[in-house]
Amino acid sequence: MVWTALAGALFALPAAADSQARIVRLSDVQGTVQINKNSGLGFENAFVNLPITQGTQLRTRENGRAEIEFEDGSTLRITPNTTVEFSTLGLSDAGKRFSAVDLAEGRAYVNWLGKSGDEFTLSFSREKVVLTQAAHFRVAMSSSIAEIANFKSDLEVAGPSGALKVDKKKMVTFEVNDNDQSTVAKNFEEDPYDQWDKQSVEYHDQYSKNNSTPYGYGDSDLGYYGGFSNLPGYGTLWQPYFAGVGWDPFMDGAWSWYPGFGFLWASA
Repeated sequence: MVWTALAGALFALPAAADSQARIVRLSDVQGTVQINKNSGLGFENAFVNLPITQGTQLRTRENGRAEIEFEDGSTLRITPNTTVEFSTLGLSDAGKRFSAVDLAEGRAYVNWLGKSGDEFTLSFSREKVVLTQAAHFRVAMSSSIAEIANFKSDLEVAGPSGALKVDKKKMVTFEVNDNDQSTVAKNFEEDPYDQWDKQSVEYHDQYSKNNSTPYGYGDSDLGYYGGFSNLPGYGTLWQPYFAGVGWDPFMDGAWSWYPGFGFLWASA
């Protein structure tokens, strides 16, 4: 009788909610960048390697730029005078990661690697781009105009008028005050921040190759400053480049434990 009642109670419970156990970080900060952690404290100054969690808002000021790195090495970059909100950062029971970012104003670059079948959504104005495979594009938004420029592969933008295909090296503008009516630009125009985005992509591509771990989070930074090696009795350890023969990590710095990487050394 008791077991029957208990089983009935268990079946009546709602399905477990998707987890928010994600590892998304603020991987680069230049100039004035502010973060609202959705904790009731409002905006405060942001610094590199801060975790980005669901509900976080990030904004840059006149001289600010920022980069956000996801677990597989995919990145979102924002230029000065830009505000974004990470409305969804979830993890399903099957291990699939899904991320949704809202661009409120400014300009954002998305370089989505699409390595593991995760889903990424960027919303701007009344439009939405949903990614399940590799893509690289730029979105800019003001009070009157929204624009998307596609660097790689084909994109599909969903909006009030239905789905719109954006081919590689094509640009589309949307009239914000006219129900987002779209116009395909005759020419692909480069933006002053395209070079910064390109250099950042090359940085990630080059230095992530130097990391021998199977994890994507922080690969580029670790690969840039040092390398991994296997130390008998300890496992895989990271060591900075140019360390001398007599370098003693326990005297010259400190070891810290990082999930997925093991012990990493940091200078004192």
